Order: sequence, then structure tokens, then C-alpha cells
Amino acid sequence: MTAKGKSWRRSNPSDILKRLIAENPKAGKRTLLALFLEHVRSSDGSLDSLAEYWFATNYEKQRGDQP
Repeated sequence: MTAKGKSWRRSNPSDILKRLIAENPKAGKRTLLALFLEHVRSSDGSLDSLAEYWFATNYEKQRGDQP
């Protein structure tokens, strides 16, 4: 299963960023990063979901597409 095709159970980092950009259209990259970090640190399961996404993506890059 690829990271791109996986449905993240608790929170999707792309959806979080998309929402933050929509809610803060004038915010710059640094501000959005701070808001993103605040969200994932305070939301139950978000940080775990991000770690799971990172691991799956990088594991497949390192190991190839193995079961």
C-alpha cells in the first residue's frame, strides 16, 4: 500500500494545511507552519498520523514496493 493511496484514520496532514490556508489566506509560510504545528500537537492522534504517513512514505522509498 502506498502512502499516497492510504486513507489516514485520524487526520490527513494535507487536509489540515488546506484548511489552515483557507482560514488564514494572508498568512505566510512561517505563520502557517506555526499554526500547523500547534494543531497537530494539540489534536488527539494528529501527530501519530503524521508520523505514520512519514514512515510509510519513506519506508517505501527505502525498501521499494514490497509487501
